[in-house]
Amino acid sequence: MKQHYIFFSVLFFLGFALSAQTLDTEYIPTSEVPEAIIAKQEFLFPSKYVEGWQAISDEISGPELYISKFKENTETGFSATYTSDGVLVYHSKFLPEASLPETAVLKIRSEYDRYEIQSGYLITIPTPKQEIYRIDILDGIRLQYLYYTVNGQQIPEESLPIEIRLFEK
Repeated sequence: MKQHYIFFSVLFFLGFALSAQTLDTEYIPTSEVPEAIIAKQEFLFPSKYVEGWQAISDEISGPELYISKFKENTETGFSATYTSDGVLVYHSKFLPEASLPETAVLKIRSEYDRYEIQSGYLITIPTPKQEIYRIDILDGIRLQYLYYTVNGQQIPEESLPIEIRLFEK
């Protein structure tokens, strides 16, 4: 039942994702975040300090996704993305190049030799649980995202989970 709910929620947001979106890069006050999302954040990440909230909004209907930016102790670079009713879409952790899977880094250096690895993220999708690395590479001014399994195998864009295809672009 829960999987059906998440599936239909994602399908609902498919139409939203294809419409005009804006990511408010400014933090929004916690008072503008629905209580269900705050409660879910506190439940899932109880020892994490939320540094701020952002919203992805449809220009017509307002915020549809909320992103918490948080830290653990002194380590920053964590985020979690929620639907407006408090369902966790995914969470991620920023990773410097040295923390990325060596297999993926070596493949990128040989196949994308004109690109420079900028950083990466370990993205965790809760249902069904999947962990995927997003590695950001740069060729001058062009930023590109590459996705890899935890074993260092590249994932073609068309094979990515829908949560990533919709909300990571």
